[in-house]
Amino acid sequence: MLPDKIETEYKDFSPFMLRMADKYNTITSKEIYKDKIKPVLDKGLGGTLRLFVQKVYEGSYFTRNEETILHVSTSMPTGTTIEQMNHLIGRMEAYLSTYKEIRQFQTYIYNAQQAEINIYFTKDSEYSGFPYLLKNRVISKALELGGGS
Repeated sequence: MLPDKIETEYKDFSPFMLRMADKYNTITSKEIYKDKIKPVLDKGLGGTLRLFVQKVYEGSYFTRNEETILHVSTSMPTGTTIEQMNHLIGRMEAYLSTYKEIRQFQTYIYNAQQAEINIYFTKDSEYSGFPYLLKNRVISKALELGGGS
C-alpha cells in the first residue's frame, strides 16, 4: 500500500521531510521501480490487504451486476443409459416448470453420466431470496427422485 507519490504541498513538513519526500518521489517515478521493485514490495508488505485491494474493484464491494443463474449439475453412475438420464432430467424440468419465478431454463445432457440445467430468473425474483430457496428445493427434489447426484 505504498503510495505512488507523496504530496509535498503540506506546510507542516520539515525541510528534512521535504527532502525525503522528493527522494521518494524520484525513486517511485522510475520505470524499473514500477516494473521490478514495486510488485515485490507490494507482496512483501501488503499481506492479505494487497489481495483485497487488487481483486475487489473500487466501489464494487460485494455488488453484483451479473444475471443470477442457478447451475444444477447431475451425475449418474456408470452403466446408466441415456434414456435413464433423460427421464431423470425430464422429471426435474417438470418440477421447475411449476415456478412462475423462473424465466427460462436450459438443459444440457452431455452423456449418460453427466447433465446440467441452467436456471434463469425473472427480473422481479432475480435479486430476491427466491434463487436461494429454489436451490434448497432442487436439492430436496433431487434426493426425492434418486438415482443420481
